[in-house]
Amino acid sequence: MWWPGSAEPLHIEPGPSRWLTAYLLGVHAAALVLLAGWIRPAWLATGLAAVVLWRLAVNWRRHVQRRGERVVVRAVWHADGRWVLETAAGSLAARLERDAFVHPLLVVLNFRTPQGRHVLILFRDAVPEAVHRRLRVRLRVEGP
Repeated sequence: MWWPGSAEPLHIEPGPSRWLTAYLLGVHAAALVLLAGWIRPAWLATGLAAVVLWRLAVNWRRHVQRRGERVVVRAVWHADGRWVLETAAGSLAARLERDAFVHPLLVVLNFRTPQGRHVLILFRDAVPEAVHRRLRVRLRVEGP
């Protein structure tokens, strides 16, 4: 489907996001508080807390520090609907899954590539406002 502005590709290069950082810290801290208050015996709470902290470390590295071979460092949505993802391992042709989440504060894009699934989390402060708005509008008009 054509609409004004779709003739040029949409380049998405996520940067650091304070909102994502706060979200990850808040969710994992809440999980630790709940574990400490509700889980008995103590050895079980300690084990589950270790799992929560491990997941925080994994998510921190992947989504806040943007490190790892599978991390999307750049995405390009071409006018003809093709997606190209750039990762540390190289460029990949991708298909946007239909379960994208689109909100004025947050966009979550799930991609399928020959190498597997990739996720791109874009809080409003991770990309320029014009890019975030253009992405949201194009997703609503053209759909995933």
